[in-house]
Amino acid sequence: AIVLKLLSDKDELDSPQGKISLGILIFQDLAIVPLFLFVNLLGTSDQMNFLSIIIQLLTAFGALALILIAAKYILPHLLYWLAKLRMKEIFTVGILLLLLGTAYLTYSLGLSLALGAFIAGLIFSESEYSYQIVADFIPMRDAFNSIFFVSIGLLLNISFVVANPLYVISAALGVLIIKTLIIFSVVLYLKYPARIAILAGLGLAQIGEFSFILAEQGLSLGLISSEFSNIFFSSTIITMILSPFLFRFAPLVAHKSEKIKLKKELEQPKDKLGNHVIIAGFGLNGRNLASVLKETGIKYVVIEMNPDTVKMEKAKGENIIFGDIGKAEILEHAQIKNAKVMVIAISDASTSRRALRLAKELNKNLCVIVRTRFMSETDDLIKMGAGMVIPEEFETSIQIFRKVLEEFHIPLNVIMQQVTLLRGESYKYLRSDETGVH
Repeated sequence: AIVLKLLSDKDELDSPQGKISLGILIFQDLAIVPLFLFVNLLGTSDQMNFLSIIIQLLTAFGALALILIAAKYILPHLLYWLAKLRMKEIFTVGILLLLLGTAYLTYSLGLSLALGAFIAGLIFSESEYSYQIVADFIPMRDAFNSIFFVSIGLLLNISFVVANPLYVISAALGVLIIKTLIIFSVVLYLKYPARIAILAGLGLAQIGEFSFILAEQGLSLGLISSEFSNIFFSSTIITMILSPFLFRFAPLVAHKSEKIKLKKELEQPKDKLGNHVIIAGFGLNGRNLASVLKETGIKYVVIEMNPDTVKMEKAKGENIIFGDIGKAEILEHAQIKNAKVMVIAISDASTSRRALRLAKELNKNLCVIVRTRFMSETDDLIKMGAGMVIPEEFETSIQIFRKVLEEFHIPLNVIMQQVTLLRGESYKYLRSDETGVH
């Protein structure tokens, strides 16, 4: 609820730190299933032998398996009949009743209401009606998110915080430090640069919202004391409040982390390069460009930050190095001072800007071509020194109008003339909608 919103606002969902954060968040949500089972198991009795624990565990997993099977094979038929009625109100109310019904079923079997709702959500996400369900429930989701966070605020015992500030602050700082270090270490272990590890670590340093549900369950079962729950709720709320500030602070720490480097030697490029092309990012665009350059005999070097891609392509004989294009050492290793063209084809907007600025500092004569997502970013990138900026939404619009003209059997030379006109005017016509000039 918090992290995805912050990543979306910064347009970093497709960046390496965004993808890593999203993966960890999804894993945390999925981990709630076994955690609920174990919490309920721990709360059943103070004295249980090994056999009783096994029986309780098998019963819980068995009940969960039955719910999953029933949901998978029964819910799709119910969704079909709801959709067949072709009444939007009945479809929405029916989905809501199915969610509540699944939640109540898990509760009646000794599990949790939240666990049942989570399972129903997973089943709905795999159905062919998932897009309509999401569209219908987005307004409700936003409303319930607000209610959820208001309820979290109501859990905060102000008098306890005032009476025990040292405990609460120490717990909050302890959580932030430990989570940051764990995620930082995991991302480094995956062979990503320290900058990405810092951004992901600080971005995910807060305690997730599912922890409140677990804590409430533990409190109701007598597994945690009232005093501990007050410390937990207070410190958790503090970490959530600090999340936006940590997101703003993370890039500053990451950019100044030159001293934090992986102790790994960069391999030297195969040949002494000159008048070559530097390809930043080896996705679809980077691969296509490398293929064309290879056919035409133009030398190039690829910089990629995905260790698996680097390993696989290096085995194929590709001239590729692992590194962050936002670091001077990496660009110098790619012999940027001798390069003629640099193509930035990554999805991380902030890294693209930093790499562009750094590239022009290291080689003023370098022609830098930048791929970006939105037209609104074009002017700023041009002012920073980009030789050409290619916005994805603009190129999409060109393909659309080209196809439309082809359907009306407009001659190809006329179509290409219009394409050239648009590109030659530096997207003047498409940007006129934003500036108000027509």
